[in-house]
Amino acid sequence: MMTSSDKGRRTVDSALAGVVAGSFGTLLGFPMDVVKTHMQTRARGIVGTVQDIARRDGVRGFYRGVAAPMAALTVLNAQTFALYSNFKRLAAAGGLPAAPVAGAMCGPFSALISTPFELLKVRVALGLATSTLDAARTAGLRNLYRGHGVNTLRECVFLGTYFGVYEAGRALDDSAAAVALSGATAGASGWVVSFPLDAIKTKVQRATAASPWRVARTMIAEAGSLAAFYRGVGPSVVRACVVSASRFSAFEAALALLQPRS
Repeated sequence: MMTSSDKGRRTVDSALAGVVAGSFGTLLGFPMDVVKTHMQTRARGIVGTVQDIARRDGVRGFYRGVAAPMAALTVLNAQTFALYSNFKRLAAAGGLPAAPVAGAMCGPFSALISTPFELLKVRVALGLATSTLDAARTAGLRNLYRGHGVNTLRECVFLGTYFGVYEAGRALDDSAAAVALSGATAGASGWVVSFPLDAIKTKVQRATAASPWRVARTMIAEAGSLAAFYRGVGPSVVRACVVSASRFSAFEAALALLQPRS
């Protein structure tokens, strides 16, 4: 039986492994996230968007505002993996599907960090601010949590799918290659399921005043179909595969070093 000391150590180990995973994944995936943000707010394809960014800012444009994500996602991943390890035990003890339930339970906690981070990232990526500090200053303290409701729902849906798919794949095979493949599948699945909420969130955070429902209605009216909610999904899925494969691989490798006996 696991003692309280063992549980505490496992939580700390999960948090430390999450730091490694988050840093690694952010550096790999940030350029594709910048492309996705531009595509969600401007009617351009992936090739045209990449060309626009490169023409305007060069390689630097794909890493515009990366400092804030590095800091925020390091904390966010440490928190998420630590909470997940605890929530998974609680869900299993209650006879619930441990992975998806525990993942969804992490959503509200993740959103507390990701909402202001997402808002600042969107404003910098779209050129509405010159830096993270400028974005924070121009947005104002009151607006840092704009879109928090829809972002919280997005986090719950994404993390529930993310961990559920990953654990299902890893249960079949826990080799290094299988971990990477399960991570890639989990990332792609999580984004496909939650992408409409992400599209709405991005529009809400870009606007000066708009409710998620109004944004959703406007998107459908302008595009004439639900395809509006999946603009920019291509680079997001590619990014998710790369980032999640590397993130879970880094997490499991770091955890193995921290817990050599397990």
